Amino acid sequence: MWCALGMAALGTLLPFAPDALFAMCDLPCFGGITPGRTAYAGVVQRLNEHFGDVQIETPSVQANVPPPLVFYATLDTRAIEGTITGLEHVRTLTVRLDTPLMVLLDELGTPDCLLHDRIIDGIQTFMIVQWRGPVTVSAYLEISGANPWGPFSRVGSLRLSVADSGCRGGRFMVRRWPGFAALWRLAAASSDVGTR
Repeated sequence: MWCALGMAALGTLLPFAPDALFAMCDLPCFGGITPGRTAYAGVVQRLNEHFGDVQIETPSVQANVPPPLVFYATLDTRAIEGTITGLEHVRTLTVRLDTPLMVLLDELGTPDCLLHDRIIDGIQTFMIVQWRGPVTVSAYLEISGANPWGPFSRVGSLRLSVADSGCRGGRFMVRRWPGFAALWRLAAASSDVGTR
């Protein structure tokens, strides 16, 4: 057991490769776009400045509501897919990722809270790690045997939003950031953060 604990602690000290996606600008900016600041009309130009081969799709227009903008781009050899919503300014930017949680922890520091489904040992669990501020940053992870909980858990998508208040549970349990406590400890405890 002590060996496993030592390896887990050592794992957080091992170097990791910074993600080129976050070298363009500091989170909560992504690809030159910051929710609440970037004009919605200028997002295509920003995407073209930061990514190669950008393709844009817009679903059908509803009365007086700008449609979400779906984009596909490349960075080096990686395919990037995301969705942007807004009115005058960008409200949300959601992008699919496959990056270690440690990269976001390095960029943003200690999260404000963790939201999760019910945790049952051996069953896949959905988690959201959030940082609150003028722009709420939410990292979405599916924890399973193939993607165990820890600093190197793979983040499946990232949402930057001025529309989210952050750390509100809905159907999820909400708790203060527990670090990388064993999942059984999270499963045994009830939510410790109320709606704020």
